[in-house]
Amino acid sequence: MRKSFVVILGLLLVFFVGCTTKQASQTAETTSVNSNENVTISNSTYTMSEVASHNTLSDCWTVVRGQVYNLTDWIGKHPGGEKAITQLCGIDGTDKFVGKHGGKDLPENTLAGYKIGDLVAE
Repeated sequence: MRKSFVVILGLLLVFFVGCTTKQASQTAETTSVNSNENVTISNSTYTMSEVASHNTLSDCWTVVRGQVYNLTDWIGKHPGGEKAITQLCGIDGTDKFVGKHGGKDLPENTLAGYKIGDLVAE
């Protein structure tokens, strides 16, 4: 019972965060894939140098699997504590994220709510 409650609460959090997290520089468009679903496609791209400049508690970006995430608002909310997120600020955090959470639905879905764009070569 408790596990079901935690899962439902997590899904609601992911939905709420996904609906409220916005980045001023991000542009997106919604494309109809079929009659039953829409997919949001980000048009924003960033270099690793740009990500590296967002390396503080008040401005924290990271890269996971070639996608860029603004985790600033998630720092104080992460169940494992702030340090788990602050160690990812300004770097490619793929190995750390995948090593800890890779393949688990809740962390993967939560992370997706913070996506701001894609990583491109310098």
